[in-house]
Amino acid sequence: DKCGKRFTHLELLGQHALQHVRQNKPHKCEHCPKQFCHPMDLRRHQYRHTGALPYLCAICRKGFTRRDHLQAHEQTHRNKRHKRAWGQSEEMEEEQQQQLRQRDLLVGCAKGQEGAILGEILV
Repeated sequence: DKCGKRFTHLELLGQHALQHVRQNKPHKCEHCPKQFCHPMDLRRHQYRHTGALPYLCAICRKGFTRRDHLQAHEQTHRNKRHKRAWGQSEEMEEEQQQQLRQRDLLVGCAKGQEGAILGEILV
């Protein structure tokens, strides 16, 4: 109900609604048709095209497109050190990591069935 226009077919309404959505997304990707409301969202999206990983883990050098994802990853290193300090063996730790990877794989498959991109969920 942005402009009050009415349509006899739902498909025509959908096409018209896209015009309103595009008007509110002035930041356009130069590599694909995607558009964004905020410049930071566009910059983050462009990392997909360039492969840039501006946030690197100082411990293992794994790269991330978002700082909050790097911070979550760095927490896993801190958790490993904490567990070792309390005497947990590396073998047990590796087994737990394998179980987490299996769980993530299952979550990825379930989300994939709902239409999410598996590549973003896995790893």
